[in-house]
Parts: sequence; C-alpha cells; structure tokens
Amino acid sequence: MKALKTYLPDGFLGSPRIAGRVHSVFKRAVNAVVGGRMITLHADLRAGIPDSAVLRNGDFDVLEVIDADAPAWLEGFALKIADFLIDLKAPNFSNDMGRCKMAADKAAILAKFESLGFDYAMPDVVESRLRCVVDGLKNGGVEAARKPLETAVGFGCGLTPSADDALLGICAVVDFCNRAAFPKFDGFAQALFSAAQGRTTDVSAKYIRCAAEGRFPENLARLVKSLLGCDAAADLEAFERLLAVGHTSGKDIVRGVRLGLGLIV
Repeated sequence: MKALKTYLPDGFLGSPRIAGRVHSVFKRAVNAVVGGRMITLHADLRAGIPDSAVLRNGDFDVLEVIDADAPAWLEGFALKIADFLIDLKAPNFSNDMGRCKMAADKAAILAKFESLGFDYAMPDVVESRLRCVVDGLKNGGVEAARKPLETAVGFGCGLTPSADDALLGICAVVDFCNRAAFPKFDGFAQALFSAAQGRTTDVSAKYIRCAAEGRFPENLARLVKSLLGCDAAADLEAFERLLAVGHTSGKDIVRGVRLGLGLIV
C-alpha cells in the first residue's frame, strides 16, 4: 500500500524503528499509536487531518480485518500494521497555519462569519464552560484560563467530546492572533494540552496535541484565515466541509470559532 498524502510533523519520518500498536479500527479508518503519536489512516483526500496519511478507499477493504492492539511500527518512511506495510513516501503537509495578517476592520470579521448563516448553539451546560475559558483568556490572559480549561476539557460524549471540538476552534483563532501578533495569547494551546492530560479521550488528545504544535485540520485553518485575515469573504468550501465532520463535531468546531472571535470583536 502507498499513501497518497501525509500530514505529519517535520522530522517524524525517516527515523529508526519505533514500536507501537493499533489503537482502533473503523470501516474506513485506522488509528495507530507509534512513538506516542496517534497516526490516522483514512481515505478522505479533502479532510487535511493532522497526524494522518491518506490511502486509497479500497485499501480499507483489507485493513478493516486488523484487530485493535495489533502490533505496529514505523521505520524510515514505512509504517507496518499487523501484516500490512504502508509506504509513507508522499507529498507531506504540515498543517501549519503559516503567516497571518489580521484584518484592520474588526466589524468585517464578524460580518463575514454571519454571512455563513450558521445558526447552532451547544447545550448551555457545555457552552457556559467554554465562555468561562474565553472570558478568562480575554480578561486575565492564559493564567486566568487554566482553571476554566480544566473544567471544560473532556466534557461531552463521543470520540471527541463536544467541548474539546469547540476548544479546537477557539485554539485556531488564538493561533491566528498569535501569528498576527495582535492580540497575543501565547501559551494557550499548551495550557489546553496540559489540562487535557487524563481528562479526555485518546482521539481528542491527538487533535489537542497537534493544536499545541500549531497544527490544525486544513479546513479549520482555511476558515479561520479567511475570517480573520484580509479575504473579502469567508471560505465557504472549508466551512461546508467542516460541517460534514462527524455527527456534531464539525458544528461544535465552528461554534468554537465563533466563541473565539469574542476575543477580538
């Protein structure tokens, strides 16, 4: 098998053998943990998932027979899972948001978001925790957000709890702000990563770890850059692809983006 694309951190491939195991197996996705990092194998060329490799759809007709906890290892540019060897030599994308420039007109940022027609609210018990995070960050900086983060992270159901999905959206807004140098909230994603230890699911921890490294799902990064940057309009394609993620995960992420916009507008 050969990967079509990879979304792995610089320097991760090409290493000596690293042992690991299969974490979970789905109909069209496999999660394997090697070197403490969860790598997702999937078939969606448009998802842009950090720490992932895109395979052909037909590959999963074979891979779905793998058992969770089966041995895995990474060596050089090859990932072996059970009896299957996957060549990871492919175009690699870092999921880094890159250079960012904040739009001068803050009212235009909110107008671009409202143009999406996004009308979704999370349950009050979840959203109230998230608002405490944003309020703490805005009024007292990262230190004031630490306790609210511990209360919010891991809250909700599913492979990626609802609060975590929204926190990912907030993190993407914060990352853009930090890169644009206004306003600055250095250390927020790292504080979230610390708060997540032992408080959330393995899959959610994967995305939070990537956020702490400044790496986000491609469509989330595209949406945030179009909203906060100098684009004339929001990236509708990225928005629609985000909404299609999971049962409510995509909506929760976008709701987090909207809450994050409260830091600047």
